[in-house]
Amino acid sequence: MESEKRKPGNAAQICKIQNAKKLIEFCDSLKPAGVGSYAKLHADGDEEVAGGGRQYSRIKLNLVDYADGTGKSLKRAEFNLSASEMRRILWESKREILRYDVYRTVEPLYVGVEQVAERSNMLLTALNFIRTVFSSQEKLRRATAPVQVREDYKPWELRIDKLISSKRNDDGSSPMSRLSITRIPLSSDGKPMQSPWRITIDNGTAIAKQNQNGGSYAERGSFKSGNGGALYFNASDEDWIAAVEKVVAFIDTFEKAYCCATIRKGRSIGVMKNPMEMNENRDTPQSLTVPGQTNAGVQSTGETSEQFSAPIQLIL
Repeated sequence: MESEKRKPGNAAQICKIQNAKKLIEFCDSLKPAGVGSYAKLHADGDEEVAGGGRQYSRIKLNLVDYADGTGKSLKRAEFNLSASEMRRILWESKREILRYDVYRTVEPLYVGVEQVAERSNMLLTALNFIRTVFSSQEKLRRATAPVQVREDYKPWELRIDKLISSKRNDDGSSPMSRLSITRIPLSSDGKPMQSPWRITIDNGTAIAKQNQNGGSYAERGSFKSGNGGALYFNASDEDWIAAVEKVVAFIDTFEKAYCCATIRKGRSIGVMKNPMEMNENRDTPQSLTVPGQTNAGVQSTGETSEQFSAPIQLIL
């Protein structure tokens, strides 16, 4: 059954959150930048790869709904996130939890007036206070009791739209995916939500327009949901933060494992194209230039050390 719910295999799966009807997973699709653009760390379509095309380093977010069954009844939506977008999601998710705590009106700890009046002994009063607060009944009461929030509090939402303007459908529209992440802490009756996070993915279309700078954007109001409509998944604070933290930790590990090697290779065969770059690295052999002599591994530009004197004086 599990193999039917998600295909192909889960070798690239970093983590997942799953319930009886839905699954959301983060999968590895990261790629290091090419040697020619090693300082960017992640591939972002700057260099063509063998066989044509361009590579992009992404984390693939898949949302699967199998409430109506598997096979043809299975519903799926996906969204590609860059490393920086994943880090932003983690940062803003944690910030939203803290922001809500600021806006929330904390309910006073309950201690019965009669209990306090009956006991004049301070020690007994303190012990009764601790028993009342930490008893299982009191924990349940506080967890299910309505919570008051300041009137100026507004639920938080992060929305990311991605338009593929290079592709056109028969009707002139282009594929466009929309990701929405929001946290709704309270239900309509004011009680705390067990799963306040809602992640929504909609793989639809929009009309692509070109701006004066050569970029593209979606015409306002032209977005249309996909045939299956938007899919959503609800998650608890613990599950959502743990999942996003694990993805960001994986990105950090990927950069150390792959991007470091690309940086070393790029710097070893690269050419310092301007004097300032050479002076910033003057502690290395290739930074020193002697008239009439070129540095090993660095192409000569025919310039002498006197031509670099001004930048050296500025840095020193």
